[in-house]
Amino acid sequence: MNYWQTFIAEYPGGGDTQPARTAWGELMPEDKPEVIKGLRKWNLSEEWQEENGRFIPSPERFIRSEKWKRTPFGYRETFNPDEEQKPLTEEELFKRRHIGTQDSYFFYQKAQKIDTWTKEKGLKL
Repeated sequence: MNYWQTFIAEYPGGGDTQPARTAWGELMPEDKPEVIKGLRKWNLSEEWQEENGRFIPSPERFIRSEKWKRTPFGYRETFNPDEEQKPLTEEELFKRRHIGTQDSYFFYQKAQKIDTWTKEKGLKL
């Protein structure tokens, strides 16, 4: 996975990726790993967890405003951002993309249960 794919996969809430892709292309190559480290810090921040992610900027704004260079208020180092992270499961990726949309996650869980049930019964939808 390259840095851009990692950024989009880990960025909560999704958003319009085309403007973010343009902003990403304007970054210096040595800044790209730093953006990923900064994103991982912000993903753990209280600010981004408040009100179901209401204060999460668009991916483009995160890059252009260089928010990735700042440390979130109240951030405590709980992991080493330089450390290689294990790949996210499908469920974890879904949660990150739909942060703030609790209903979406609820329906995702229901769909998983229905899928499991139909497989157990040998049914096809």
